Amino acid sequence: MGKIVVVALLAAVAGGAIVYGVMLYMGDEPVSVADVVDKAREDIGEPEPEKPDPSPAPQESDGSTNPAAVNRSPPPAGAPTGAALPPPTASPTIAPTVPASSAREAVVDAFANCGGQYSGADREFRARAAASAIADGRQSVEDILALVAEHCGGVTTDVTPATALSREQPAPTAAPVPTRTAAATPMPAGDPETGSVASPDLRHIEAKRFMLDLINAERRNAGVGVVTLGGNIAAQVHAEAALDNCFSGHWGMDGLKPYMRYSLAGGYQSNGENGSGLDYCIKASDFYQANQGIRQEIQRSMEIWMQSPGHRRNILDPRHKMVNIGLAWDDYNTAMYQHFERDYVHYDVIPQIAHGSLTMAGNTRNGAGFGHAEDLGVQIYYDPPPHRLTRGQVARTYCYDYGVLVASLREPLSGGYQWTTHEFETTHDPCPDPYDVPAETPGPGSYEEAHQAWQDAYATSQSMQRQAITVPWVTASKWQASGTQFAVTANISKVLDRHGDGVYSIMVWARIDGHDEVISEYSIFHGVKAPDSYGNGAR
Repeated sequence: MGKIVVVALLAAVAGGAIVYGVMLYMGDEPVSVADVVDKAREDIGEPEPEKPDPSPAPQESDGSTNPAAVNRSPPPAGAPTGAALPPPTASPTIAPTVPASSAREAVVDAFANCGGQYSGADREFRARAAASAIADGRQSVEDILALVAEHCGGVTTDVTPATALSREQPAPTAAPVPTRTAAATPMPAGDPETGSVASPDLRHIEAKRFMLDLINAERRNAGVGVVTLGGNIAAQVHAEAALDNCFSGHWGMDGLKPYMRYSLAGGYQSNGENGSGLDYCIKASDFYQANQGIRQEIQRSMEIWMQSPGHRRNILDPRHKMVNIGLAWDDYNTAMYQHFERDYVHYDVIPQIAHGSLTMAGNTRNGAGFGHAEDLGVQIYYDPPPHRLTRGQVARTYCYDYGVLVASLREPLSGGYQWTTHEFETTHDPCPDPYDVPAETPGPGSYEEAHQAWQDAYATSQSMQRQAITVPWVTASKWQASGTQFAVTANISKVLDRHGDGVYSIMVWARIDGHDEVISEYSIFHGVKAPDSYGNGAR
């Protein structure tokens, strides 16, 4: 008798870390795989930022206190959210003298490159899908040109009338007259089942819209506003990588965490991820029933997510405005990711590090703002340079954090006042780190081994102790925060010297409805080459 297995990551922020658990479904009845999973689901709870503790007040040179200049240590990060940057507007150009016989290749290459947005494995996938679609007759060269014109900003190339590229008739050798495809040409969505040709955010678009409808139905039932489908590609790229490499989780085999992938794909809002999958690829020889269809699998995952406090909170968070959906599946396996975004900030100068200085400037919206300069909070978290992980390492992750808090910025004082404290004490909740697992550790060879690896990681996470850390204050040279406008410049060279190359994640805080909230999360790959799978949005 066949078996049906659906496994979902139960993700939430808990004590500054993201955790996930596993639920197993056999047949139609859910079965808890272990008591610790039920306990983990209960312990996840509703992720809320802790209230900040006041830091020692700054002192005048004569020792008297200036109450108005009290600076608070920004609280640890709560549940995150984000919006995608607009796609690049540069248009790829192909030399006007290529023979018609290679025009097809030129068009495929133009679409795969798409103005430099894609490279590496993602670019190769797009090229193969486009070439296959043309060869099979599912899409014409003109269809691909329409995609390029709409999504990549237009392209100039050599394409003769359709007969020149007919599958029944060889292309002539004479060079055709160059033409430009109008940017207004409607863009096909690609094959809704295979996702061929479409860019990552548009792959499986009908299935994504189905999931979006289920999300918004739950939100309406809860009395909160609906979300729209976002354009950040990180969730889709991660889902495809998970399916292709037989792993699941928030960590990727490229060594990145969700907030890093999201930033590389152009996102900079606060954001949070739900995930579903398994650290093993089920095969027909495992005697499990095949999936009954992607819509049924989506419904099943939504039911599991809604039973998990952390997932449910992400789905029903009234401050979320968009969701980026990643879907990948075969006959027996699915990988699903929901990456929710808020929409509280727009940058004129996105956070960047140059010559030892961190700079940023922008404005808030949707109710976020600054009644006083001290309502702005800026924290810097650090992760060591990421590198490739093995399946065995990724399978032994249970949670992730935002790295270690290495600096908190504050405003400069004037009028004879000076800061009398230069650091503060806080805590760090570490998670089991896949980099600590030997690279030669084998990946799970069955569902049972995958679950055991998860249980081991869970047990390790429970044994890890909260760490006391000392965090330096960095006094900014420029600190403007009033109404909806903000701008910051700070010399962080000492921080960079102390920690070296790596990923520096900048968290920006503002006041929303009288509460401190993270409005932006942005990861900067400093002295580190970032993977190019997400569009090379690193700065």
